[in-house]
Amino acid sequence: MQERFLDQQIVYGGRFEQFLRELLTNSGVFWMFDIVRQSTQNGLNTYIGSLPHWVLFGSGLVQAWIISRNPQRQHWWHHFIAPVLYTLIDVVLEGPSAFFSEPYHIMYWIWAGTMALAYLLENYSMSFATLLKSLLLVSLLPASYMLAEWDTAHLAPLGYWFNQPSHMFILMGIIVLGLLLGSASIMRERFERLLYDLAEHFEQIASWSFDTGLIQSAYTSDKALALQRQERTVLFMDIRGFTPWSEAHEPHEVVEMVNQFYRTVEPLIKANNGFKIQMTGDEIMTRFYSANDAFAAAQALQPAVSRTLAQYGLSAGIGLHSGEVIEGLVGGQQTRQYGIFGDTVNVAARLQSQAKAGEIVMSQTTWEKLSPQPANGHPKKCELILKGKTEPMTVVVLSLG
Repeated sequence: MQERFLDQQIVYGGRFEQFLRELLTNSGVFWMFDIVRQSTQNGLNTYIGSLPHWVLFGSGLVQAWIISRNPQRQHWWHHFIAPVLYTLIDVVLEGPSAFFSEPYHIMYWIWAGTMALAYLLENYSMSFATLLKSLLLVSLLPASYMLAEWDTAHLAPLGYWFNQPSHMFILMGIIVLGLLLGSASIMRERFERLLYDLAEHFEQIASWSFDTGLIQSAYTSDKALALQRQERTVLFMDIRGFTPWSEAHEPHEVVEMVNQFYRTVEPLIKANNGFKIQMTGDEIMTRFYSANDAFAAAQALQPAVSRTLAQYGLSAGIGLHSGEVIEGLVGGQQTRQYGIFGDTVNVAARLQSQAKAGEIVMSQTTWEKLSPQPANGHPKKCELILKGKTEPMTVVVLSLG
């Protein structure tokens, strides 16, 4: 499975932002309207001194925390967490008869149930569910207003709204407001979904050329892609006999063979902490933080690639060299590429060109960085004069194919 660098925080905010969003748009909304109603009726001090009201608040916090842990995978039954928790605790504090005699407790359960239904309907119609959630949120205002007058009048809910023009104005105004907010929420959610889909699409494209960690760093720092000097061990691998073989086969056969080669190489390099590979025909190049990782990758690559290429009568050689490179983004205004440059890269390429089928040819510099130095593969030292060099270079040759 492809490693992801796209974090949902880019679109939906961090964990704390998602927690606040859930608390202020769902889990804590009933408590917020309840504190307004209760404090205007009985005074804020009375509300603050009432333990059940803080239980209601705490239950909303718990529900918001649970949902915000993974808001993209919330279930409809999550919206009963706060009502169940509040009911269980408040029944113990006030007793069952006192609890169920309070109209706002019944309204809380009705509101939570319809909100859960709205989230359930998201599986069938996202737009309708979003509109319903907006109507439910704004409905708490007239419902709280009605509850505020519950103790001062004998209320029949239908008569309360339809018999007084002022009440009808509040109800109809809230419905219109809910529809407007719902329409805005639908457009916002569509935009968020589009933004996230585009981000996923560009993530896939970028991941073909850039390492996950590099892109994450570039998101937080403009200097992450800048040219800089680094210590690296560079690995080159090339298919031996590729040119005459490709001349004797159809283009689609060549492409299929090269793709199999790449599919074999990629996971082994990744497993050994290598960077994203750079491909040039039948040749690959990558780099490692340490010589040990590079050699471990080479050891894994030779037998695996040999098995892949054997069916085509081909094989591969590997070259390793360690040293300082210039690493970063280069190019013009229209085309840029992240790569590594310098003599270390050139030497690794020259060593690879000297490797016979199944061999790993590494510089003395890389060999001395290995800890412990391998005994398998019958390592032998020799001196080679590499292309572009005037002095012979001491190398270590291992045959692991």
